[in-house]
Order: sequence, then C-alpha cells, then structure tokens
Amino acid sequence: MKRISRITFIALGVALLAAVVFHATGRLKVWAALIPGTVPGPQVDLLCVAPAGGKTCHAWQSINPNGSMTSYSLPAGLTILVTDVEFSASGLYYGDTAQVGLIGSGSIHPMLFASAPSDYFGNAIGQIHLTTGVPMLTLPVVESPVEGTTTWIQGLLGPEPTLQ
Repeated sequence: MKRISRITFIALGVALLAAVVFHATGRLKVWAALIPGTVPGPQVDLLCVAPAGGKTCHAWQSINPNGSMTSYSLPAGLTILVTDVEFSASGLYYGDTAQVGLIGSGSIHPMLFASAPSDYFGNAIGQIHLTTGVPMLTLPVVESPVEGTTTWIQGLLGPEPTLQ
C-alpha cells in the first residue's frame, strides 16, 4: 500500500512539474512572438479599486509577495502583456450583468472587455485568461457601469517594441 502511495505521489509531482514548465514556456513563446529576440521580465499582479461613487479606475496598486500593496506605475521603457483579468462588483440586482473594459492610452474604446452575471445576493465575479496576452504600452484605465468595481490584472513586463 505504501509503495502505491509513493508511486502516486511521484507521478503527481512529475505531472505538476510538467504543467508548470509547459505554462512558463508557453508564455515565453507568446512574448517572443510579439517582440522577437526578447524575453519577458517579471510577472506583476496589479489591483485597481474604483473610488466610492466612481466608475473609472486608473490608480493601480502592486500586490507585493507579503500581501501589502504599493502604488504602481509602469517603468519607463517597459510595456505590460496582460494575461489575466479578474473583477468583482456588488450592489447589483439578481441577474444583472457586471462589466469591465480596459482602455489603453489614447483610446476611447476598450482593448479588453469582460462581463459576468450577478448572483442572488447581487455580487458578480468575472475572469478571463488570455493565452496570447494583450500588450499594452501604458497601464489601462478601467471603465465599469457599476460603482466601486475591483479589478485585478496579471501580466508580464517587457521592453517596448521599436520600429525597425
């Protein structure tokens, strides 16, 4: 019995390692396809909470490894490849749809859009994973018809593309 447990444990460990390597190399390939000859920098986790009474958010906070948050701005010369978006909203009616749009610099139209229905208690949580990612030269502005929406994005930092 112990032998089967050890074999199962080892097999699960190998499968988990393979999944992590596949996931990481997939992101590297995506970044290299977007900006040939470059390797992505660190991953960032950012949070933006629309102020009370507000439907627009542009003050991003970095989520640090210890759980604390600090104000964040995109470092000069870098761009962000957004790979994940999650949002939550409350105060809706049952069945309403909460929406967020991420708007890039100089645009009035969302580059990225997500929506989710609310539950019985008027809460909505939505998420999208972008296998290829969406490159943004600036941190996006979040627009939502629901006041106080919280939006979280995850992405990879890398050099700004240059024209050849």
